[in-house]
Amino acid sequence: MPHERPRAFPARRRLRRPDEFAAVLAARGPASLRLARRWFAVSVLALPRGVSAAELDPVRFGFTVGKRNARRAVDRNLVKRVLRESARHAFGQFATLAHERGLGLAVSLRLKAPLVPKGAAVARGELSRALRADCDALLTDLARHLPRLSLEATDA
Repeated sequence: MPHERPRAFPARRRLRRPDEFAAVLAARGPASLRLARRWFAVSVLALPRGVSAAELDPVRFGFTVGKRNARRAVDRNLVKRVLRESARHAFGQFATLAHERGLGLAVSLRLKAPLVPKGAAVARGELSRALRADCDALLTDLARHLPRLSLEATDA
């Protein structure tokens, strides 16, 4: 295995292919969960261990930041950095919960609202802190709701 940087978010912990994102976003029923906060929305799909998404790591995250809500590339990159950092910090908690339940989790985080209203100016540091707080709160909510997920009656 190639050497990993200690603070990196490795590829094996990420959703990377469009079909992986599509499966999470299209999921309905007891094996899926959706939550949202001010800026971010999260969709989760529980998979039995051994299914492709659960083989690499018990929890895999995917991030989506569209041009509609973050026009400039620097803003999209800022949002992705914030999402990766928040997910990296929450990974241990989610991995423990997934292991206890015998599940694999595919988690998609996306920016759902415009960063800054038209004509408004916000300092980048302030925006970064607000985004991080919103994402951390969303992941905390998600951890609290994960016990509701069930693999019963799914076609996974």
